[in-house]
Amino acid sequence: MALYTMALTTLLLRPVLGHTLSLMPSFSNYTVPVEHISLPGNLDGAKANSSVNASTSDFWYFDTQPGGGPLQLSGPRNLSAFGATDGATITNDENGVRGEWKGVDATFLGTPLDKPNVTYTITIDSDEIGVNGTLVSDLASLQESTAKHTPQHVADQRQRAPAHYPCALNEPGVSEELVPYLYWANAVPDADADVDITIDGERISFVNGVGYHDKNWADKSIIKSHKFW
Repeated sequence: MALYTMALTTLLLRPVLGHTLSLMPSFSNYTVPVEHISLPGNLDGAKANSSVNASTSDFWYFDTQPGGGPLQLSGPRNLSAFGATDGATITNDENGVRGEWKGVDATFLGTPLDKPNVTYTITIDSDEIGVNGTLVSDLASLQESTAKHTPQHVADQRQRAPAHYPCALNEPGVSEELVPYLYWANAVPDADADVDITIDGERISFVNGVGYHDKNWADKSIIKSHKFW
């Protein structure tokens, strides 16, 4: 499930933890750099330090489905876009990463990726868009394997994988580039997921589903340069 796609700008050399970024819903008229090399503690944090211009972007993506199904079909439900008319706030500190999209009443909270029992909670309470409820993804003890850099042990933990970048685990100083001008970080490759949400009056509720969360950001227009990946 995608909460909302919003462009941001990057903080290349600033200290990461303890940082709060407040954004108004408007584009910058300046050149906006984005983060290319990973910073300590910022795998799932904002990759920018101000609103982006029209060709850069930074977004968080969440997905979940009930367990047991062999196939998944993903696509837009109604091709509508809902703007955070009152801006957005992203915080990354010792308690984890938190995002609030104001005006659509959507938030997410992720516990620190360098500690065990990583959990992400996504809450939407918006009568305007007809969505109300909560999604919870739990990585259980996955991070114990990540800290030891022993991904082979992850196979014993229900075949999950640790948080990672395109070609490295969650560590500073590695490339975040997925393809030219597009970058990727996968905070939750696989997790247990519980959902209790109502969409246009129809309740969807299940436990022990499959959860996923990643983020992409770009320093060229995704629509013009990449379109698909």
